Amino acid sequence: AFTSILAALTSEFSHVYTFSAAANDSDMMILAGQQPLGREDLRRWEDLGPEVRRDLETLGIFRTEDILSLMRLDDEAVHELARKAPMINTDSSMFVELRTPWSLNENPDEVWNAVEADDRAVARVLERALGEIDAEQWARLARSYVRRRLNPKIASLLLERAEAAGGSPAVFSARAALEAFSPRADRSRLESLLDAAIDGGDHDFETFEQRAELRIQRGELQGALEDLDRCLEERPEYWPAWRARLRVLGALGRGTEAFAVAQRLLDSPMVRLAPRTRAEAAVAAAVVGDLDLAITEMRRFLERSPVSPREWQMLVRFYQDAGRTEEARRAEAQARKAAYNQTVMTYRFAMSEDLNGRREAARTLLESITRREPGFAPAHHALERLTDSPGG
Repeated sequence: AFTSILAALTSEFSHVYTFSAAANDSDMMILAGQQPLGREDLRRWEDLGPEVRRDLETLGIFRTEDILSLMRLDDEAVHELARKAPMINTDSSMFVELRTPWSLNENPDEVWNAVEADDRAVARVLERALGEIDAEQWARLARSYVRRRLNPKIASLLLERAEAAGGSPAVFSARAALEAFSPRADRSRLESLLDAAIDGGDHDFETFEQRAELRIQRGELQGALEDLDRCLEERPEYWPAWRARLRVLGALGRGTEAFAVAQRLLDSPMVRLAPRTRAEAAVAAAVVGDLDLAITEMRRFLERSPVSPREWQMLVRFYQDAGRTEEARRAEAQARKAAYNQTVMTYRFAMSEDLNGRREAARTLLESITRREPGFAPAHHALERLTDSPGG
């Protein structure tokens, strides 16, 4: 169905491009026109107005490379895929409309299997549109593809181009981002790469954020706070760094400073980009004794994310501390419901993983349920079936 849509577009337009927010994201934007994308079509962050930038920040876009990394396929790759279509979708031959309900169930990965067919398309369109690209921008693009788009394949290809273009301190930070994507990443090596980047002159705000994230994982909170401060010196309104600063200050027991950061975040795009920011701000408010704000923000978070048993329990404590016994009792009941619903959702996801052939992932999820909710019988039955079946 996807290739038939592309075939329909390429039959009418000379140039067709696809864009997506992340690897395997269920949403894709297709842009079609009679003229190829040019430099003037690929907007730079610095050329955008403050209102536009603020809107983009709610989507996790913070720089020019984050805009460019939305690109997935150029017109050459799209035309190649369109040639593989079983037929062209038209008003008189509605192949997509008739086939889609079945194809979604039979082959949910159809779109992304097709898109992964040509990961070099990104480099092609950027070189044609932008002309010569230096090592630093290739490296920044590579980092954006792995950190923002969760696509290490494209990131790896672009990093090769950065290294071939003569190298740059930014290559070290991009390499660190790419290696950090692996669950088996060597944290000591990552820190060495980031040290090399910063010592070599890469003082980009995101490079300091990368090292801060690594130091937080290692429990080096003071060093992480210093990196976050340097990050914010370079980009004062980089909201992910402010959110990380809130968590670090809270862990260091610096409640008054954490609360000041929380108040700043509540008036930022971060509450839309990462709704859990409200829950973190609620905790900071409770620490300094502002229980009214703590209750308000935790309730606002739970309105959006009701299946959050830990946050319901926090709300219970806030109500108890405020002397609101009846509301605490109702919140306690909601916490129990949320815990059960979370278990059911995890179970259903495990069954989906099993259905799609990812048995080890399914087993891991089911085992987590049996540890957390030993009385949830469906998880035990599913585990027994996995164990007894061939290959189990």
